[in-house]
Amino acid sequence: MLRVVYDGQIFASQSHGGVSRIFSQLITELQKNEIDVRILSLLTDNEYFNNKAFLKGFSFPGKIVMMKEINKRYAIYKLRQGNFDVFHPTNYNPYFLDYIADKPLVVTVYDLIHEKYPEYFTNDNIIKRKKIFKRANAIIAISESTKKDIDKYYGYGYKTKVIYLANSLVDNNNKKLDLPEKYLL
Repeated sequence: MLRVVYDGQIFASQSHGGVSRIFSQLITELQKNEIDVRILSLLTDNEYFNNKAFLKGFSFPGKIVMMKEINKRYAIYKLRQGNFDVFHPTNYNPYFLDYIADKPLVVTVYDLIHEKYPEYFTNDNIIKRKKIFKRANAIIAISESTKKDIDKYYGYGYKTKVIYLANSLVDNNNKKLDLPEKYLL
C-alpha cells in the first residue's frame, strides 16, 4: 500500500481557508482509494481536523508559532523514521529537506504572486520555493497559467503537472448540496 505523508504547516497556519480545505479533501479522497495517508501534525485549530484542536476558541500571543514549532519537530521526528513512500508538504517552509532522504517529494503550487509582484513581498517565499522546487520530483500546478509561471520564474515546467482544483460539492455536514439543474459556478 502506498504511504503518503503530509505535514501540518497549513493546518497550524489556518483555522479555515481554501488551501487547508483542499488538502483535507485531497487526504479524504486518497484514503477512500486505499492509500495510507498520514498527517504529521499534533496541534491545530483547523476546522477540518477538530480531533487535534488545541485550546479551540482561545487565543493568546504566540499560539500559532508554538503550534507550528511543535508540529515541525514532530514531522522531523516522523520523517527521520522513513516510514513513507511520498512526502507532500502543505506549505513552503523547507525544514523537511534534510529529513526526507531520497524519497519522492511532491509540492502543490497555487500561484506565484510573490514572484510576479516582488515589490510587495519579502524575498523569503521565493528563496524557500526555489529550494523546494529544485528538490521536488513533481510539482502540481492548479492551472495552466500557474504552470507557465513556474517555468518562467524557475524553469521547472518539465516537472509540473496541471491538476485543476475541484470540490466534493458537500457541505461541512456531509450533505449533498441542493443545486438547481443549471447553475453558474
